[in-house]
Amino acid sequence: MAKTKTLTEGTPWKLLLSFSIPILIGQVVQLFYSLVDTKVVGATLGELALASVGSVSTLYNLTNGFANGLTMGFAIIIAMYFGRKDEKNLKKAFAADILLAFQYQDMDSLANLAGYPLQVNLGEEEMTAEDGGAFLSLSKGQIFTEERVQAVVNCNLYALEELDGERYVLGAEEGGPNVIFQKDSERDSGFTIVEIN
Repeated sequence: MAKTKTLTEGTPWKLLLSFSIPILIGQVVQLFYSLVDTKVVGATLGELALASVGSVSTLYNLTNGFANGLTMGFAIIIAMYFGRKDEKNLKKAFAADILLAFQYQDMDSLANLAGYPLQVNLGEEEMTAEDGGAFLSLSKGQIFTEERVQAVVNCNLYALEELDGERYVLGAEEGGPNVIFQKDSERDSGFTIVEIN
């Protein structure tokens, strides 16, 4: 089994470099995707469509960046509690991160907090998302139903209900609209989402 890599042990600059290179590569790939998208829209749909995409992309990037910034800001809090080995507050901080992802309906943040395979209740059917790509292929409307968002956002972080096997529920009782997360020693946050009901 591979050793979990954390930022709490080792040479700081080497650890930061090893964590930042994949992020940099992801940003470059996203930049090239945007360039290709612009070329395709401009060449196939015309100037008006290209102007529409350009005008909306700024607003999308602003709101998405704000939501990502808030949820990523919790990484600092989670890292602080993880370093202190303060499991009680670590659990609350992870739950607050989920709450913010639901408040701002941020699929990317939710996908990063989830463990795979992930059980997802889509109303009439249930599915198992095998990886982040499968989860992100779902629409926001399927995940962020009004009932589920209200159940998660209105829960009390200081009274998290513990289920069997170090699992915690955020939202209604088991069976209702909720998010279930559990302890996961393989992740730096110490927890992972296992079910979205």
